[in-house]
Amino acid sequence: MASESENRVKKTFKIEYFIDRENELFAYICFVRKHIELGSKIPNRVINKIESIFDEANSLQDFRKDLIIDDVYKRFNNKYYHFRYKIKLFNEEDIPNEDGSQDSEILIETYDLKSLITQVVNDTYFQYSNNQKPIKDDCITNIFDCVEKYCKDNLNKKNYNFLKPYKKQAIAGFIATQYGFHLTEDRNPTNYQLFQATRNAIKKRGKTYS
Repeated sequence: MASESENRVKKTFKIEYFIDRENELFAYICFVRKHIELGSKIPNRVINKIESIFDEANSLQDFRKDLIIDDVYKRFNNKYYHFRYKIKLFNEEDIPNEDGSQDSEILIETYDLKSLITQVVNDTYFQYSNNQKPIKDDCITNIFDCVEKYCKDNLNKKNYNFLKPYKKQAIAGFIATQYGFHLTEDRNPTNYQLFQATRNAIKKRGKTYS
């Protein structure tokens, strides 16, 4: 009979670092593992040091941001939140090539849950994941504003109505938790708790929502 670990799905992503910082990286990882085993808080300076080692060799990608996007998508990738639709931007034949010829390829733009999350995280990650963390309610409200802007700019009426305020506020709240904010006493809040926390933050900032 297969053990529980054998049935778990594995995922691999590539992270590079410079070999001359390997000993330093190993020391920090051991430090983190020790704190996890003891259940004690890991200092932000240690996390920032580890992140800097990877960032130094991965200037074109931020693996932490990519992981956040994946985690948020996994959380909401279900029939209650997932949407997807495509629109035709224009035919390639509408734009002539340099030699005067024209192509017939149709250019399609796709809007879905993954593109919404990716856009919002790209717009807010570097502002709210640095050392100088802002006020929690400001972060939550700004993330929600980015969610709402994506929806207003890109979604057709059917999908805009499908992604109701409750859902958008739950998504915004969960993204805020990925930036290190605790929205509730429960460290694993439900979508309803995320919605309530986001709604309260919006109200504190004097904004209206539907």
